Amino acid sequence: MARVLLERFKTRGEPCSEQDFSGQDVRAMDLSGMAFDHVNFRGADLSGCVLTACTFIDCCLDDARMDGVQLTDSVFTQCDLQRASLQVARIHDAAWNEVNLKGADLKDAHIDSTIFQACCFDNCSLHVASFSKSVFKDSSFVNAEFGKRELDRLVFYETDLRRTRFLNQQFKQMMFIGCNLQGQQFSDRVFVACQFTEALLNDCLFVGATLSQSVFAKADLSGADLSRVQGQYTLFAEATMHGMRAYEADLEKTVWTDAALMQADFRHARLGYASFERADCSGADFSQAALVYARFDYALLERTVFSGASFEYTSMHGVSGTDPWLAVKPGVASVDQALRDAELHALRMRSEI
Repeated sequence: MARVLLERFKTRGEPCSEQDFSGQDVRAMDLSGMAFDHVNFRGADLSGCVLTACTFIDCCLDDARMDGVQLTDSVFTQCDLQRASLQVARIHDAAWNEVNLKGADLKDAHIDSTIFQACCFDNCSLHVASFSKSVFKDSSFVNAEFGKRELDRLVFYETDLRRTRFLNQQFKQMMFIGCNLQGQQFSDRVFVACQFTEALLNDCLFVGATLSQSVFAKADLSGADLSRVQGQYTLFAEATMHGMRAYEADLEKTVWTDAALMQADFRHARLGYASFERADCSGADFSQAALVYARFDYALLERTVFSGASFEYTSMHGVSGTDPWLAVKPGVASVDQALRDAELHALRMRSEI
């Protein structure tokens, strides 16, 4: 009866509304292009159905079996898919808004170019076959688990990922904008050109990770451990990194402009060509660090430790809070007196206006 009724709605081109198909077997049906409004598919078997360009509004698909369904160009709004099985499903160019997928199983699913807005993935198995070019905004992933497949060009925006498990080793061009990742374990992982702008990364472990060409602008990495990371060309501008540890890290050609680096540990780090302009390095420890061509112009160096650090053309122009001996230490570039005179002249001119 369910099959006959669904075929009738499709043939007539009418929206399927206020229907109850709970527990029904509608496997392998071609329902492409249909619109479903307030329809109950709880516990139904839709395995192998073609749901291309379908729209689901306020529908219940809790405990539904949807293995192998085709969901290209699908739209789900305010739907429930709790504990639904979506194994080997294909979700492409779709838009899902306020969908509850708590406990759903997406093992070996193919998810590509899809937007998930305010969706719940709590306790969800995300051991997908492929996962790329999709966006997650304001969604929840409590106790969700991503499998070992490479994650490629996914965007997480203002999403809580604190209790999410990432089993994959490589993150490629990922974006975690404004996300909460506090306490996450990313040691020995590989991040290729990823963005963590304004993310909360307090107490995260990145020990031995590769972070090259990634962006941590305005992120909070207080208490994070970046020991022995490979992080060349990484951007930490305006980041907050109180008590951050970067022991023996390779951070050459990195940018720390305007960062808050109080009590940060850079001992034995390689910081050649790094820029610490206007950074607050109060209490930071650069003991035995390699600071060849590094720039600390206008940085605050109060109680900053440079014991055994190697200097070569290291710029300390306009620094404050440091001992006078640092300016004459071998390898520290001499003060550009002409620039200093010009700065003082500019200050006098402003005070006279």
